[in-house]
Amino acid sequence: MSLLNITNSKQLLKSSSKIVIPKCFQLRNFINSKTQLALHSQNFSSTPLSKASTFDYSKHSNEANNILGYDKVAHLNKTNDIQNSKNSLEFVKESWKQYITSDGFDAINFKNLEIVEEESNHPGRVVMKFIVQKEQTNHHGGLHGGFISSLIDVVGSLSVSSYGEKYSKHVSADINVSFLRGAKVGDEIFVEAKCEKLGRSLAFTVVELYNGKTKNIIAEGRHTKFIKQF
Repeated sequence: MSLLNITNSKQLLKSSSKIVIPKCFQLRNFINSKTQLALHSQNFSSTPLSKASTFDYSKHSNEANNILGYDKVAHLNKTNDIQNSKNSLEFVKESWKQYITSDGFDAINFKNLEIVEEESNHPGRVVMKFIVQKEQTNHHGGLHGGFISSLIDVVGSLSVSSYGEKYSKHVSADINVSFLRGAKVGDEIFVEAKCEKLGRSLAFTVVELYNGKTKNIIAEGRHTKFIKQF
């Protein structure tokens, strides 16, 4: 553990180019010329940003989480809020049943999706598969981008629901998709979703679609869910 002593605001500005300081550090008192502020850098990256070719956001974000104790999934594991693997598949099945027995969009468009049970029996991970149908394609004959986006939404949502009833009600806060390759009628497509971070009110998922035969990734996306408390 190293300590950084800052005696005035000018020194703080000068040192800011050499260390990444999480915004959530709160100063209890105003800094004056006679006050020393000791900040724990504890394994935090000190690479000058001016010398970095790319800024690895995920690396710095993970370091901040470890320092500040914001690894929500690990926290929930310790407090037994997350259900065990035996029950997670049952939660997924129950949530999926509600999707396809409703009278809305999901029941009409996702009726040929199947849960890959042997790959979906761990909290935070769901894998589904389907055969591309004509009605799921665009006018060029390829798998429709809107359909892909909807898949990322629904399967990402199921990965959150796999944590149990407490996390079964949620709405979309943000979604983005990258389209990498096409797919045509008759192709078997797998959709793999992982909940990378689970907090009290937000869940963050990553979803990939890939061709079952070639294993090529078709699309990938990130989906943020707001969890409704009840």
